[in-house]
Amino acid sequence: MLVELEKRGKLYRVITQNIDGLHQMAGQSDVIELHGNTRKILCMSCDKTYSMDEAYTRLEKELPPKCSCGGVLKPSIVLFG
Repeated sequence: MLVELEKRGKLYRVITQNIDGLHQMAGQSDVIELHGNTRKILCMSCDKTYSMDEAYTRLEKELPPKCSCGGVLKPSIVLFG
């Protein structure tokens, strides 16, 4: 329904707490993800960004997956606790 509202010019942007990318998969073009998303992977030490494919390749070799700097990789989401 949100995509249809956007197509009709009635909705310009979606602000969401979802981290799964479902708005984009549904076809929404302008989405602000307040808590980040699970499709981008960040190094906790140097902030280098990795794709999910790169992170999975590293995950096959080591747990937790590490950055080239040696830092730990994590999804680009807000983690509580």
